[in-house]
Order: sequence, then structure tokens, then C-alpha cells
Amino acid sequence: MLTTRLRLTGALATLVITTATASAQVYVDANLTTGLNNGTSWANAYRGALGLQVALQNAPGGRTFWIARGTYLPSATGVRTASFVLDDGDELYGGFAGGETSLGQRNVAANSTILSGDLAGDDALGAFTENSLHVVRYCPGWEDSLFLLDGCTLAGGRADGAGADASGGALLVNCGVPSLANCTITGCTAGPAVSVIGTLVNTTIGFTGVRFEDNLCQPLHVESAFADLVYCSFQGNTASSGAGAIGCGSPGAVRITSSLLVDNRGSTASAVVGSSPSSVAVRYCTVVGNHALAPGVGALTGGVSALNSIVAFNLGSTGSQTVADQFQGTSAQYCCIPGGVAGTGNLSADPAFVDLAQLDLRLGPFSPCIDAGQYLGPFGTPFDFAQEPRSVDDPVTLNTGSGSPASDIGAYEYPPTDSRPFCSGDAAPTHHTTPCPCGNFGAIGHGCASSAVAAGARLVASGTPAADDVVLDASDLPASTTTLFLQHDALDDRVFHDGVLCAGGTVVRLRPRAAVAGAARFPDASFPQDASTTLSQRGGVVVGSGAVRYYSVYYRSASSSFCPPATANVTNGWRIAW
Repeated sequence: MLTTRLRLTGALATLVITTATASAQVYVDANLTTGLNNGTSWANAYRGALGLQVALQNAPGGRTFWIARGTYLPSATGVRTASFVLDDGDELYGGFAGGETSLGQRNVAANSTILSGDLAGDDALGAFTENSLHVVRYCPGWEDSLFLLDGCTLAGGRADGAGADASGGALLVNCGVPSLANCTITGCTAGPAVSVIGTLVNTTIGFTGVRFEDNLCQPLHVESAFADLVYCSFQGNTASSGAGAIGCGSPGAVRITSSLLVDNRGSTASAVVGSSPSSVAVRYCTVVGNHALAPGVGALTGGVSALNSIVAFNLGSTGSQTVADQFQGTSAQYCCIPGGVAGTGNLSADPAFVDLAQLDLRLGPFSPCIDAGQYLGPFGTPFDFAQEPRSVDDPVTLNTGSGSPASDIGAYEYPPTDSRPFCSGDAAPTHHTTPCPCGNFGAIGHGCASSAVAAGARLVASGTPAADDVVLDASDLPASTTTLFLQHDALDDRVFHDGVLCAGGTVVRLRPRAAVAGAARFPDASFPQDASTTLSQRGGVVVGSGAVRYYSVYYRSASSSFCPPATANVTNGWRIAW
């Protein structure tokens, strides 16, 4: 079971900014104790825990609300049917400290704005029966009406009633076209937390940068309209009835793109369940560590089509991690699903995350998912989950996907860096095309295996090119051997004695070194000849020039009879853009 909280690398900033002007605002501040309490300015904002409810009841429709940090309740008397009821054209923006004059000044992460259904304030004690049936409701009476909810947390809804009151604990949409951005849906305990049950089928409901976290019910249910989710995350949700993340019923449809679905539990699917035919499209997503609560369901189940997505390490009801526990959808293409699923471009290998145990689900430098997806052009998203550019070609990875530029599989795009390893001797076809000469594959990030070290020797660079302080360290060498540090100016791919060398062109012999306890370094300040020499100087490259060089370390083998009769081997490579 994965319980570590997601590491959201390059955390999402406020993703939606509108052009609302300060003169049009209704101001709300739960912390305010003075002023006219009429919402005309921050100084006179509607105040107290009921400030937002009073503001919604007093202001005409089509309003724009700026809401300061704090907790807001729909009722002071514990009336479960009370909700924040929105009207056509309403725009609610949370995340203010109070005093801002533009939307760009707010800080959603620092100024938590909570719309709470915990009417008695006792959710921390596990008491939920008095909570609001719906924290927010929207149905102004006509189907093409609009509203926006941005920068707010909807918490503590409990939709345990009958009919429409059995769903939408955080948000119930009976009609209209809502948009949510930079919001968090959390702490809901019955009924789907967000339910879209009565909107026109041909309308699009947008969710941008929304987090669904720690709900004890299905987080999202769509049975009408088209829900488009981008840069969203689902984590730590448990649905004893329904899916751990998303459930979609006919005639509804869902598309989720550049998003994370991690550590959820569900009975109809551990993550997503769709109706037939494919009603849910999963694109550029990472679906990891979800757990089925009932037999016979997978992480993606039913009418779900997956593209450019990683679906891995999801558990079945018995704790298994079979292919069926990962995927029981209708189609998958250019996906990484360990164990293998039929479909164009699919991979069956470990996705090789940076750190699965800590839920750092970025792609590691030797991930087979790099440059292995299908380029979607305008049908994709311009950014990955961390808001880094999508479809960025990695120059030292073989492009195994489709289209140009190359695109990665999963929620994160691997960002090519000034300094990075490449050319691992672990048999992954994306790392180089020439296999180790006698099947002597090493570990991920190492060169081919040697007679002395089965993992193969490893080269690592530390420091930064801009500071001209890069140092090369070779390890996992034979305990005592001769090494030679090499610089190349071109990519290549050929057998080199007992290893594979992925660089060529003009070769500069940087320095020979005798390995000590299986390790060697260059430059090494303990050697007088290295005291005033940098890697760039020795290689004859200019810092800041953008010149690209490739580095490797040749070393003597411990046994000339190992593998093909040879006397040497080579580490993995390292690429540096100076």
C-alpha cells in the first residue's frame, strides 16, 4: 500500500486568471470584525463564518466574489439541506489574504479558503452525520448557464440522502456548465463528492488543477455532459461503493489529461470506471498504487481508453499486481503497463520513476517511457502535470513513439538537462540499439556487466556546467584496475570490448586513473596535475557555448576470458551541454 503523500514536483500555480476588475467585486473575509459588512471593499467585506452565505443571498446574480482565507459555513444552525447556492454567471475566487487589488496578487496555496459542510466542527472526531448534504449546489433553472469556482477548498460534504441528495456532497450540478480551477475537494464521506447529473450532454465542464484528496466516497461522478479534466490529481480516496477516482455513466463522457491518479481505493475500479463504449479517455496520465476493494476489477475498468499513460503497481483485491489488476479497459495505445497489454506502442517494462517509494513519479533518466508516446499536437496539452513543456525530445534517447516532436508517456515529461546520464547497459532498447556483446546486461544506469561486478560500472557527474565545477566519478569498477576518462563530441552506438560505447567522433583522452577500491575520479583535487584543471579546460570546451560533449570511462577487465575474449569494458555515458 502506498501512503506517502505525492511529491508534486514543480507544483501547480494558479492556472486560470480571468479579467475581472476590482470595481466589480463583492468582498468576503471571515476574519474581519469591523466595517460595514456590505461587501463593497476589503474594509467593508461580508464577514464571519456566514459571510459568504450572506453575500450570496444579498447580491444579484452574475456576481464576482473575492473571498479571503478562512472557513465558511452554509448554515449556523446545523441545517443539513443548507448549501452555498450559486446563480448563473457567478464567479467565486478564493485564496486572498485581504487587501489585494488584482487576481494575480492572490496566493491560493498560502491562503486556504474553505467552504465547509462540517456544520458542527467535529469531523476530526469522526462525526459526520450532521454534515451538509451538499456544500455547493448549482441549478439556476436553465441548462446553458455558467459559473466559475476558483481557488477554494470544498470539504466535509455528506450526500447520504435520497434521490439527488444521494450524490454531490461537495458539489451537485443539476444543470448548467460549471468550471472549477485550483480547487481541492476533500473530506466528503458519502455519495460521490462531485456529481454532474443533469447537464446537457453536448456541454463541456472544465476541471483545471483540481485536487480530489482523502474522500471516503467516489470523488467524481459524471452521467451527463462532457467533463474535461486537465492537470488534476486524485489521491487517498476510498469508495466502498464506486470507483476510487472517477465514475462515468451513460450518456456522460470524461477526458482526463496530464493528471495523477494515485493511492485510491474503489469497488467498481480502483481508479476509473467507464460505461460502454469508451466513455472515459485517459491521456498522459500516471495511474499508480491504486487498490481494488472487490474482486474482478482493475485500476482502469469498463469503457476506458488509455493513451500515453502509465498504469502500474496497482493492487487487486487480494494484493496481487497482475495485468488484470492494472487494466480492464477497452483499449490502450502507447501506454506503459507492466506485464503487457495488447495495443500499438504499448510497453510492458517498469516505468523507472525517480523514486516510487516516495511517490516521486517523474521519469528517471533511463525510463523506457521517455520519447515513447504518441505526439498529439493540438489534441494534447502544452504542459505536463508539473507545468513543464510537453513533447520535448530527449537527444540521447531513441525515439520509439509516434509523430514529431517526440512525446513521453505519463503525467510528467522528462526535461532534458544540461547534465544527464545515458547509454545504460541494462538491455532497454530506448537506451541504445546495440546490446551488450554476450548478454552481459548491467543494472539500470550502469554499463554492461564485467567479470568483477555484475551490475556493471557506473559513471556519475556532479556539479554544474555553468559553474565549471563538474566532476566525473566512476564506481562499481573492479577493485583495482586502470581507467581512462574519455570525452567525445558525437553520439555513436557500437560494441566496445565487453561493453557498449554510445559516443564517438573526436575523442579526447582526459586523464588515466588507477581505481582505488573500485572507484576513480576526474578532476581529482588530490592529484597535483588536477589542482587547477577543470573538466571543460581539459576537454577544450568553452563554458556557456552550448557545445555538447559525451563522457565515458574505459577500464581494464579483471578476466580476459569473460564474455568475448577482451581486456576492457566501459561505463554508461554522461552527456553535458556546456
